[in-house]
Amino acid sequence: MRRGTTPTIPLVVKADISDWTRFVTFLNGDDKWADVLLDLGNDRQTATLEDGKTTIGVTLTQEETLSFEPGIVYVQVRAVKGATAVATESKPIEVEDVLREGVISE
Repeated sequence: MRRGTTPTIPLVVKADISDWTRFVTFLNGDDKWADVLLDLGNDRQTATLEDGKTTIGVTLTQEETLSFEPGIVYVQVRAVKGATAVATESKPIEVEDVLREGVISE
């Protein structure tokens, strides 16, 4: 992912959580106790079910990707339905810098 862009991040969960309440969390760097940068709910996601796996798509804004420091961002999906809560392993995403800081527009 490159800072200052609007990528759609695909996340595959090996379970049917398509109708659960889901949160996609992004954390910058290796410090697992650092502040969470983004915590996006169902309203910011698409979810499709195929072969028992849920593919979640999350599109980030320019402002959101600019909030990441170059290096590694970790992403994790957590979901809840009734009394059952699940969480995936956190996965690293490489964040590349841009030459000029700031949001771009036409």
